[in-house]
Amino acid sequence: MGYDIKKSLSEWIEQALQEYGLVIACLIIGMLIGWYGKLLFADRKYNKQIQKRFDEKDERIAQLNFIVHEKLNKITVPQADKDFFRRVKRFFKKFASKK
Repeated sequence: MGYDIKKSLSEWIEQALQEYGLVIACLIIGMLIGWYGKLLFADRKYNKQIQKRFDEKDERIAQLNFIVHEKLNKITVPQADKDFFRRVKRFFKKFASKK
């Protein structure tokens, strides 16, 4: 990707110098560099922030599932409710992850 940008930028520079002259070519080159720099460094749709929040929430959910799984291991259940409790315990065990 970096090579493609560099190649296309050098082609635009050569074309601008041939067609417009030095002053106008520098103006166009500056505008192009500024435009692509803004696109490179600006996150207009906040994708990075949104992804970071999703990752934090997933981590928090995993921690809570691990806490619930630890608490469920300490509970004793009468024989009549063992099957249901075993299913609930398996559900939280599946999502629990140690850090």
